Amino acid sequence: MFNLTKEERLVLIFFIFIILFGTLIHWALKSNGRLKDFINIIESDKLYSRVDINTATYEDLVKIPYLGSAKAKRIIDYRIQNGLFGDIEQVKLVPGIGNYNYRQIAKFLKVSAGENRKEND
Repeated sequence: MFNLTKEERLVLIFFIFIILFGTLIHWALKSNGRLKDFINIIESDKLYSRVDINTATYEDLVKIPYLGSAKAKRIIDYRIQNGLFGDIEQVKLVPGIGNYNYRQIAKFLKVSAGENRKEND
């Protein structure tokens, strides 16, 4: 039918396998809510404890999913400049953390009760 080399046949078989495997996973996730919940558990607070943004170190913050090193540093800098966070929503005032990022990271954060004072006082 087609004059394909051995390597080309292997690549074709590989692509067919990937497409079939992807289709199978898509179908499984769509038809089985429990499987989807199992996969989504990684993004929940069941595996990650909440981190207090008023006391967290840089190392604590970079472990939070979706946060990253740049935003962790900005949170620390913001806390030093403006004092402790009064509530979790205040993290949206940190440069680079908008509504979308906030929705991703809010479930991993908490705010301890405390007075709003500058960290370096």
